[in-house]
Amino acid sequence: MTFTWTNYIATTKGTKMPRGDRKAISNFPIPLPPLPLQQLFAHRIEQIEHQKAEIQKAITDLKTLLASRMQYWVE
Repeated sequence: MTFTWTNYIATTKGTKMPRGDRKAISNFPIPLPPLPLQQLFAHRIEQIEHQKAEIQKAITDLKTLLASRMQYWVE
């Protein structure tokens, strides 16, 4: 069964606030990208998270350096 808007509307109940039928919704197909593409996405996300952690460490180091320089100039 291919999901179409018509199929969804046919399974709803109510007029003013239509709501979907739980059984019908659970039968809607959910397309997934091919496994190699999923793995590529996961790899890229891991790279981004690693870069994010490096940037956060650099920011922390710079804040520490700034605080020590400010203390040096105040004293």
